[in-house]
Amino acid sequence: MSNVETELVLYRSIMPLAQVPEPKNRLRLSSELLNTAGHELNHAIAAMESGVPVISISVIPDGNSLGRTAFSGLLSPDTMKIIAAAGSVATHDGCAHGYGSDLLKAHILNHFYGGMPLESAASQAAAIISKYSIEVRKKAAEIIAYLGEISGSMIPMVFLRAQIEVNLENGIIDGQFIPKANPAETNKPKGYTVIDYLRNGDYKITYFIGENKEKEELACTICKGINDHLKSCPKYNKEKLLSQEGTIFSSTSYGV
Repeated sequence: MSNVETELVLYRSIMPLAQVPEPKNRLRLSSELLNTAGHELNHAIAAMESGVPVISISVIPDGNSLGRTAFSGLLSPDTMKIIAAAGSVATHDGCAHGYGSDLLKAHILNHFYGGMPLESAASQAAAIISKYSIEVRKKAAEIIAYLGEISGSMIPMVFLRAQIEVNLENGIIDGQFIPKANPAETNKPKGYTVIDYLRNGDYKITYFIGENKEKEELACTICKGINDHLKSCPKYNKEKLLSQEGTIFSSTSYGV
């Protein structure tokens, strides 16, 4: 393929991102928004490299949730741990942001299913994310932050656009740009699970089949009781889980 043909393929591949301004015009994005985008991008990278299709990435606030990443398919507990632990890996600015609920999710999975130690999950997540340069992740986070929400099928385009911007800034005009691709087409999943962490320290698990909510459970993070506390729990006879939903602190969707 000639340079002209290569450039034409690249041009066509990034056309859906034509509305995204060049880097110098994206400086008004807030640091909070960029940090959220970088955090959610970490989850998406860990999922893609683990063979899990990404449905979407969103940094549009919803209640007290700043961002969320949704995945499709049947995920093993160990894979979910790696994806969750990716939230604790430093983003493009050298810091990790808003990962407390991610680590809690990993601890919950470890409590119920055992398997891979949390330290191993975090180490694997860090190794996966390190395959993508800091410069490319920064540009990709800026693009996601600007758009607010992208589908999983757009992720290769975002990485391609980010890589081209980095190359141009480094004076590289020609060359082959090969992005990391989503492992599969991101059709709407048959089922998925959303885990929400609540301000009172408990968490809510909602199961969906298609667009329909099949079941909702609340669980205590102290005794692991579902919809009620165990007799050994200090909250037993003091409050009912189902009456303590409160305000969602943060939320991440995992496909199942």
